[in-house]
Amino acid sequence: MALSYEIPVNAVAESVYSAAYAAVKAIDSNMGTHWFGLSGHCPPSWIYFDLGSKKRIGGVKAAIFSSDVPQTHNIQISDDASSWETVVSGWVVSVGNTLKEKTFPAVEGRYIRLYITASKRTYGTCTEFRAGISPVTAPTVTTQAVTDIAPTTATGNVTIPDTGGENCSKRGVCWNTTGNPTVADSKSEEVGSFGTGAFTRPMTGLSPGQHYYVKGYAYNSAGYGYGGQVEFDTNLDGGGGNPGAWLSGWAKRVRLTIDQNDIDAALANFPILVHLGTSVGRNSDDVSFVFDELENDANRKKIAVTTSNGQTQCYVEIEKWDHANEQAWLWVKVPSVASGADTDLYLYYDKNHADNTDYVGDPSDAVVHNVWDTNFKLVTHMRDDPDTSHIRDSTVNANDGTKVGAGEPAVTVAGKIADAQDFDGDNDYITIPSDASLNLSTGDWTISFWVRIDELKNCGFFALGTGVHYKTIYIQQARDESIIWMMDADGIPPWDIYHVVGDVVAIETWMKFELVRSGNTVTMYKNGSINLGSDVLAGTYQLNNYEVYLGRWYFDTGYEHNGFLDEIRVAISARSAAWRKACYE
Repeated sequence: MALSYEIPVNAVAESVYSAAYAAVKAIDSNMGTHWFGLSGHCPPSWIYFDLGSKKRIGGVKAAIFSSDVPQTHNIQISDDASSWETVVSGWVVSVGNTLKEKTFPAVEGRYIRLYITASKRTYGTCTEFRAGISPVTAPTVTTQAVTDIAPTTATGNVTIPDTGGENCSKRGVCWNTTGNPTVADSKSEEVGSFGTGAFTRPMTGLSPGQHYYVKGYAYNSAGYGYGGQVEFDTNLDGGGGNPGAWLSGWAKRVRLTIDQNDIDAALANFPILVHLGTSVGRNSDDVSFVFDELENDANRKKIAVTTSNGQTQCYVEIEKWDHANEQAWLWVKVPSVASGADTDLYLYYDKNHADNTDYVGDPSDAVVHNVWDTNFKLVTHMRDDPDTSHIRDSTVNANDGTKVGAGEPAVTVAGKIADAQDFDGDNDYITIPSDASLNLSTGDWTISFWVRIDELKNCGFFALGTGVHYKTIYIQQARDESIIWMMDADGIPPWDIYHVVGDVVAIETWMKFELVRSGNTVTMYKNGSINLGSDVLAGTYQLNNYEVYLGRWYFDTGYEHNGFLDEIRVAISARSAAWRKACYE
């Protein structure tokens, strides 16, 4: 930065030839007047200049009487005009009656001395003098490792090597859990007048077993100066074990928390949805830093998710990764989800790590079969995969679906969870071939799906077991805002179960329906917990086959769904109330 040259407020010399040549003549802005010392006093001789207050000095300009050049100087700085620091040695001014400049690394001080070590004649002289003042800059700060780490407290360690030209009025440490903290995040600060040197600040209100990013900072009139970022993990409560243990080989991570208020009972091998974006979760958190680190879609598998111990990896299916829009939807199989306490996971992300293909995959990768345990017989996210004519089953059963034609139905990005299929209400539907894995004739099971209805009409959502009209499980909509489910045991009319519930269907609103068989009782639920009614299935129930139709009745045209379908699942388990709630939330 350019120096600002100013005239000192006073000058003092080691000797004065006469009053006409007083020291102040060197700061009177007159090139026709001079300070002269006594004859025979040089070398050495000196004159110093008072700036009136402590300033950041980065240079001088001096003019020497033409008859006395060359003249050689040391430039010295002092706070008290007693103890001097030499910042320049042997500066020679060889041109007279002209202000000559000498710059040097900025130093704080109030007084500047020209210490004359050689001159053409035997006295010191100076015609005019100016002090070069360096503008105040933000302080220079370094951040050291955090110490005294406990479950909820720690100590930040910081040094200010350079105040930037004036004492700092504030200093402290700031931290967050996402990286690159500023004073807008959590901080521990003190206010006063601070020079250079080391200081510490207490960090309180931390969470046990959490990874934190920390920076030291200081403030002066030029603004904030931040030190480099350091990282640490708080201990778990009680201080035992390996708190926040780090998965070896990964550079960065963020904690994910499953809210205990969504979990009414402990769940095992539960596939939890992790949505990454700029405003996600209960607190609308911005986790776009994950995308900033990974840089592109190709690096999407350079992630890992662990349980709360930070090291046990969970299987992950990437339903969709959209780097351009900084969004991703991940399904994570969590071995155990607690009730009565939050469950923590850690998401690791590192662009320099190899693809984590042992635990992370796309829906087409075999590793994702591990996300969906053997209870799941069909899981389709209703996205086009591998092309516009098909949808994919993410389970090992490969119950993939085929559309009636390419783009019929068409995929939409406006699904309940990432993409969905948009049925036009005319001739769109999807079929899944008969497979023994979909035999729901006996035992407990759950059929679930998300639906958005754009038109009230008689149409089908889900049909399993085609060919014989009554040996089928139907879930459908009626034009009077009703939901209907039908089942039959023997294939002979009438239906053993024909259940109609009115006023439960809403236009252009996402709804989740789950038909659950537990023993011989069949119950329909809406939105996780609303019980729409139960029936008892009498006799032996036998499906004709295990073919699936999505978006229409199987046996007739003109009954196609107009709207969206998303996240269709079939499981051979009667999902509990806690499971259904957790899935809905």
